[in-house]
Amino acid sequence: MIRMMIGFFKDFFKYKKDIKRQDEWIKKYVEQKNHDLNSNPMISTNLKIWLSEIEGIYGKRLCPCFDPSGGKKKTMLTLLL
Repeated sequence: MIRMMIGFFKDFFKYKKDIKRQDEWIKKYVEQKNHDLNSNPMISTNLKIWLSEIEGIYGKRLCPCFDPSGGKKKTMLTLLL
């Protein structure tokens, strides 16, 4: 449990600037799609961290629930948010 918390805070401070930008984007997306955002602050913050990390790695915002490391055909199935 302590390792998970340490990892969370490392990522939080690493992506702190990006988290604010992701928060604005998530709020617009949720409103446009008429969804509800999970009210648990740990889960919503993790989502912002994951989006920031994936965008940093792949250069675009991809769904964190999908591993885009496959081939071209598999990557084409990636859910773009």
